[in-house]
Amino acid sequence: NTTRAIGKQRHAAACLSMAQSAEGSEEILKAIELCQMARLLGAPYAECLRTEAAAYTRLGNFTKAQETWVALLDEPVESHLPEDYAEAAYTAFEIGNGDHAMEILGTGISRYPEDGNFAYRAGWIALLTERWEDAHRFLTAGDRVGFPNEKFPKALAMLAIAAAEIGESEEAYAYFNELEKLDPTWAEPEPPQIADWPVELQATLRGFVEPPKAVPVE
Repeated sequence: NTTRAIGKQRHAAACLSMAQSAEGSEEILKAIELCQMARLLGAPYAECLRTEAAAYTRLGNFTKAQETWVALLDEPVESHLPEDYAEAAYTAFEIGNGDHAMEILGTGISRYPEDGNFAYRAGWIALLTERWEDAHRFLTAGDRVGFPNEKFPKALAMLAIAAAEIGESEEAYAYFNELEKLDPTWAEPEPPQIADWPVELQATLRGFVEPPKAVPVE
């Protein structure tokens, strides 16, 4: 009846729009049904997949989310957005497939080499999976083109960690010194900015300011 009243195209657009604005678990579950309906009514296929994948991600159903993000990446490249690769990699990481996450991010960084925001997200995911070489590669690519201003301090901290973990101490301290000049609170014993970071990353960053432990004399 709705299709007859407003037409198939408008009905498809309305379903997709409502799915994209869903909030709360019940609405998000309904959003998945609306995406499927919108797809059947002729809404843009890639946008329906993107909205459905985002809904699964928000619900914490990372297995289904990852399947849907990958299905989106199987669509023509022209329909992709940089964040599709970041989300697909993030959900791969969440289900324990770090290798697949790095493969997706590597494809994304090659397709969007001038997107500093994507490089930032790729670097963070790589750090979370302890893929230090990949993190360094993604983050230095982002440093070359420029990170978003609001993310620049955290990006410097991430660069310092990645460089330290691959043994580039001089480079790591250069990034950390730049960060400290930008915001001295990053050099505090307990920087508030990293309170929710994984303990391994916190430990590496604290290593830049903690004095070395004395070696006992025998």
